[in-house]
Amino acid sequence: MLIGINSDCCGYNKSIEILPLVYSAGFTHVMINEDAGDLETQIMQAQKIGLAVSCVHLYGKTKKKIKESIKLCKKYGIGNFILHPTTLKISGVAFENIDAETNKNLRGSKLFCYDCGHHYLNTPSEDFLKQFANTFAIAHIHDNDLKTDLHWLPFDGKLDFHKIMNGIKAIYKNQILVLEVYKIDLANIPHPPYKNMTDSDYIKTAFERAIKLQQMVL
Repeated sequence: MLIGINSDCCGYNKSIEILPLVYSAGFTHVMINEDAGDLETQIMQAQKIGLAVSCVHLYGKTKKKIKESIKLCKKYGIGNFILHPTTLKISGVAFENIDAETNKNLRGSKLFCYDCGHHYLNTPSEDFLKQFANTFAIAHIHDNDLKTDLHWLPFDGKLDFHKIMNGIKAIYKNQILVLEVYKIDLANIPHPPYKNMTDSDYIKTAFERAIKLQQMVL
């Protein structure tokens, strides 16, 4: 059970420059965020230094744009994609749980991306892993204070990762697992737990947390 990380974990404008740090920290694969820069450049740089691109988080607003991005990714051998729930009918894409309202669009989706942070922040009474066990394809792993969608590193907030990882383990069949975490907030201000960390320190700490999560389900 290998856990990757989002390539824009230190900021949207740093996704390319921090890729070598991700690789040197020990990660073997990354999730590319389409909104974090030119998609093709991000993919090429990741693959150039030896990182596998396990999945791409798409943000296209139209079916045409989404399909264009998927076509580009497939050119580089990437076949796993994530979208926030939408009324658009897009095949081959895993839809992610967000909140009670948008989650209505998860019904009937053939692929599911489980986001543990959104789960326990917005819809804690739901049992997504049981409900979507047969379509579970990707997991986003991050922590928060149960008040705000902080995307902190696991174990820095209030989520129960023993419960989360045991739930994943029960239905795990080589699905893609990635930390979807951020050192800074949307105003580019470091989150309090990371205010004294360099990007390198943060990514090394993220890898240590990934290893801890893996060890919990061995």
